[in-house]
Amino acid sequence: MNKFLRAWLITAGGFSALGAATLEEGLALKQAGDHAAAETVFSAVIAHNPSNATAVAERATVRSWQKKYSEALADYAQALALQPNETEWRVGQSRVLYWKGDYQEALRVIDQALVLRPHDPVWLELKGDIARAAGHRDVAQAAYAAADAVLPQGSAAAKLAASAWDPTQWRVDLYAVSNRYSNERDVEPGFSASLGYRSLAVPDSYWSWYAQGGIVRIEQFGSTDVTYAAQAGAQVLQHLQVHAGGTVTPEAVFEPDWRILAGVEIRVVQQATLLFDVTHSEYRDPQQEVVTALPGIRIDPNHWLTIDARAIFTADHLAGTETTAGITEHTTGWQGKVGLNLGRYQPYISYAQGSEPEPPLPPAETKAVWGGLVYEVNRTLALRADVAYEDRLDAYHRLSIGAGLSRRF
Repeated sequence: MNKFLRAWLITAGGFSALGAATLEEGLALKQAGDHAAAETVFSAVIAHNPSNATAVAERATVRSWQKKYSEALADYAQALALQPNETEWRVGQSRVLYWKGDYQEALRVIDQALVLRPHDPVWLELKGDIARAAGHRDVAQAAYAAADAVLPQGSAAAKLAASAWDPTQWRVDLYAVSNRYSNERDVEPGFSASLGYRSLAVPDSYWSWYAQGGIVRIEQFGSTDVTYAAQAGAQVLQHLQVHAGGTVTPEAVFEPDWRILAGVEIRVVQQATLLFDVTHSEYRDPQQEVVTALPGIRIDPNHWLTIDARAIFTADHLAGTETTAGITEHTTGWQGKVGLNLGRYQPYISYAQGSEPEPPLPPAETKAVWGGLVYEVNRTLALRADVAYEDRLDAYHRLSIGAGLSRRF
């Protein structure tokens, strides 16, 4: 910018004939690219008239361009307090939050703006950029697609390409847990390792699938069981996902000799998915079958909150012998889970209550609470930590602490 013009604009004589800074002079400096000088002028205007919301919002803009994010956000908050209906300022606030790295709050604010202008392609693309940075692929793709539908020649179209995501297909999970009981049992550790593969979605198709397998080593009652597990699933329709799997324990002591499982997820509306899973476990000594059905629902009121609720119905059949008749017991329970997706941080908490069998122990009233945190170090590495407390009536109290990592490639 011409040094003489800049000096003229920011000196007391140049602010105006009355000796006070004006909004127009600040805008001229902003347009000329002298953001620091523009901030000085806008500050002078605000000092003269603190209720000048436009000057406050303009100062927020030039501050954000100078990476003064906290100061810019304070200005946007002040401007919106003075004029709450200025949607453009709310978008500016969202953009600064995005630049600052506060993706969840940025999404919340841009959603507020899109309520008033749901088909603005620039705002939709901004939402896609924020969601993409936060790792919310589905949210980002939906926003980019909506922007592209309004403005087909816009820049959002290129961002829909799968290659832009550098997608991962393989995943390795390692997990260790320590269980401490209130009765005479020793501390009992466990360990698991698994390898999984997920196919990349085919363009213009909802079809995708995954498969995983692994090994679990558990100590209980002074004995060790080694279980081999596998599971696969597929997204067969836009609103339908199915999965199935099983386990086998060759020399089972307390684990079932084998178990099969199957389930389905049906999304009835954008925010609600019906769930149903069933497992059948077979024990050899003594001969016993346990069948469990878990109907439920998952609610996603927004991109950062997930709520799961399930009922638990169990049929526990202990086979008869030459001297005793077979026995079948039916038990019920429920469990709930609340999870948060806060970008890199994904905490959750769960609670379960009801009567359930745990061979070789008989069915008993049980209450359990557990929770944990998944921390996304980067797009390929995640760490997790969990803690659980179980109260099995007239049997034991159990405290479990676990930790693990996931590596994607």
